[in-house]
Amino acid sequence: MKNNCNFGIIYIREVPELLLLTLIREVLYVETKVCKRCNIEKEINDFYKNGKNYNSVCKECKKIEALQYAKKNKEKIKEYQTNYRIKNKDDLKKYYKKHYIENSEKIKNYHKEYYANNIEKIKDYLKENKEKIKEKRKTYYEKNFQQINTKHKEWLRNNKKEQLKYEKDRFHNDKIFKLKKQSRNLIRSSFSRKGQRKKYKGEEIIGCSIENFIKHLLKSFKKNYGYEWDGKEKVHIDHIIPLFEAKKEEDVIKLCHYTNLQLLKAKDNLQKSNKKVFKVKEDLYESK
Repeated sequence: MKNNCNFGIIYIREVPELLLLTLIREVLYVETKVCKRCNIEKEINDFYKNGKNYNSVCKECKKIEALQYAKKNKEKIKEYQTNYRIKNKDDLKKYYKKHYIENSEKIKNYHKEYYANNIEKIKDYLKENKEKIKEKRKTYYEKNFQQINTKHKEWLRNNKKEQLKYEKDRFHNDKIFKLKKQSRNLIRSSFSRKGQRKKYKGEEIIGCSIENFIKHLLKSFKKNYGYEWDGKEKVHIDHIIPLFEAKKEEDVIKLCHYTNLQLLKAKDNLQKSNKKVFKVKEDLYESK
């Protein structure tokens, strides 16, 4: 065996390429097979095994075929996968849960590494598909509201300290978050102070989205003081026409409309208190 091997090496430059490949395989005892697609002779390990025998098509050709099929049958494959997930929902859930528990560190490291290596690509995708992603999340939330709400409440019960710390830190460092928090508290307290129960969503009561309401408050602060709020100075959301004027639930709703709310420095709002700065006018109550 040693002599044969030496013979192959001695005459390596004098033997044609294909003959040399055959000689090396014979020396190393490598089994080969010719692919029926590309007609190239390849090592047996380049073919998928089907029971005791190997497939007649090599792995590389199989991958090409799979990609071509997937490209031509996108809708068909999507429908099949959707139906499969619906029929096997519980089994898949158990499998993914078990897989995540067994490979949690590996999965976390993979995602972390992928994000680090593709951060610009991810940012571009999120920017280009902003509305699509937003709509998808909204649809998912509406379909799974009860489940999401239950899980969220359960998480809050089990993580009270972490949540309080998070909100406290964010309240002091994020002026938009601070205003959102104050807005919700203001609406809630406006009803409770008058012995009323809030029956509507906050956005329905103030007459615009929270995002637009924040813009309105920031604009009112600049109008009142001539400079933009820095997020650190202590402020209050003030009812221009005091809530003191409200006699019934309808009045509370009208006085909580965004057109009757402004952002004041805390000391100024405390000095104002329930003073009747403006007369109540019906046109201020009208929703816009």
